[in-house]
Amino acid sequence: MFWRIAHISVGVIVVWLPQTGAWENNMALWYWPQIEPVMLNPFFKGAVIGLGIVNILIGIHDVIQACFASQRL
Repeated sequence: MFWRIAHISVGVIVVWLPQTGAWENNMALWYWPQIEPVMLNPFFKGAVIGLGIVNILIGIHDVIQACFASQRL
């Protein structure tokens, strides 16, 4: 059950984080300013959000599968 909750919570964080100010003001950009154009690119942010949505869907799929597996027993 832990992994199902972890998938959903990590997915929510990954969807939410690129939309906040923490995405533009983080330690990685201070240490490596050459990655700033990539990190602030809207297409990159969209790809990260897409991976978060996939992670949420995997977690929901696992929860549904576990519910149906327990009903079959």
